[in-house]
Formats: sequence, C-alpha cells, structure tokens
Amino acid sequence: MRLLNLLMLLVLTSACSKKTGPSTEDTSSHTTLRLMTYNIHHGVPVGGANTDVHLDAIASVINAQKPDLVALQEVDSMTTRAPLDEAKELARLTGMHYFFSRTLDYEGGKYGDCILSRYPIVQTRHYPLPMPDPSGEARAVGIVTVQPAEGVEIDFAVTHLDLASNREAQAKELVNISRTSKNPLILGGDLNADPSSEYITTLKQAFQLACESGCPLTAPSDKPSKTIDYIVLNPAAAKLFHVVSYNVIKGIYASDHLPLIEYVTVQ
Repeated sequence: MRLLNLLMLLVLTSACSKKTGPSTEDTSSHTTLRLMTYNIHHGVPVGGANTDVHLDAIASVINAQKPDLVALQEVDSMTTRAPLDEAKELARLTGMHYFFSRTLDYEGGKYGDCILSRYPIVQTRHYPLPMPDPSGEARAVGIVTVQPAEGVEIDFAVTHLDLASNREAQAKELVNISRTSKNPLILGGDLNADPSSEYITTLKQAFQLACESGCPLTAPSDKPSKTIDYIVLNPAAAKLFHVVSYNVIKGIYASDHLPLIEYVTVQ
C-alpha cells in the first residue's frame, strides 16, 4: 500500500513543474512568499529500507507546492546509502538555486541540510551549533540571503536540532543568531521539540511562532502524532511579513515527516 501511494504521488505531482534550471521569472513585484520546511529522510519513504532512495518523489512534493524558499533536513551527498549529491539533484529537479550546509562526514560522503531558493542567492553562511554533549551529532545552521522583492532583502535559515542534552544550548545559539541578524530572518527546520518544551520557550525569546496553539502534527508521516517541524520569524521578519496560512500537507509518504508550508505577505 505504501509503495502504491508513492507511485500515485509520483504520477499526480510530476506534472506540476517542468523546469530544469533556475527560474528566470521576474519576482520583483511579488508580495507573497511560499515557505516550506521538510525533513526528507535522505529521500527514503516512510517504512522504506535505508537505501531505498526516491529523490524524484521528494522533488515532486516540492514542485506540487511551488515554494519560493525550502528548508530541507537529512540531506546526503555521495554517501554509501545515497551515492549522489542530493542537494544538487533536488535543485535540478525543482529548477531552484541551492545551498548545502554540511553538518558531518558520513559513510564516505557528507550529511546535513539544504536550502532551495526560487530567487538567486546573494550570500551564504554556515554556523556550527554548540554540542556540550559529545555523544550527539554535529548540527549547524545554514543561511542564505535573497531579495524576494525590489528593495527587500531577507535571510532564510535551515537547521536540525540534536539530542535533548544539546538542544537547549543550540536553541540559545539560534536566539543569538536571530538577534545579530542584519536582515529579517526566517528559520525553518526540524527542532525535535514539542511546542510546550523548554527549548521552544527559549527559541521564542527571539522568534515568533505562527502556531502558538494547535500547531500541526508533522511526524511520522503515516500516523502523525507529534509536532517537531517549524517555520519561525524573528521580530524584524514578523514586522515585515504577515502570516496568511500555516499547515502541513497530509497524505505524503515520500519521507517519514510531512512537509510544512507557510504563506506570508509583505505588510
């Protein structure tokens, strides 16, 4: 049944975008941003074997939503289990620009996060996150600067927080990054924390959640039971943008997480 659902997803969504390179569309008059965060489980569908990579299914999910900026977590590059540059391939399949933010070396390749952007990327930055408990996995924040409209420059970031023993220190570092950002900052990622947790409370010192109550369940994708994926805005971004909608796309099994979508408009 899961394989049938995956095949149906590929058939239904593959026609949504036929672009094979970065978009040349004039976006200077756009006032709406379509944002996505998605933990792609290195392209393995929920319940699939670790090497059963279907990156075309992930790209089809993205193309169906037509986002302007995408934060992706659990992205492989030339590993044994996924012997391809997933960030580069997803950029090709979606016709978007990309930035791969490596967090660690893994299985002969690299592992980390990725940002896809409909807009040309003006600048990129990469910040390792603190890891007071060395038994955890190295994590980082990747940031791109883009210009979604004339005279508007913003930063869009991706991250994936670690074990609970490292999460508070990492949340505090995100607060520091927010407070020192020269541009309005939007962060998307798998924060591995419930909305009521102390880590999200820490994060709210410098970010605004669009779902103060009733945050959508994001994982696991076949039986969603927890909220751990978010898109949040720092005060400058919250002042610039109005959140129009914030929800998950249900019934998507290309990963063990559901894609989270947020629409914002310039105020």
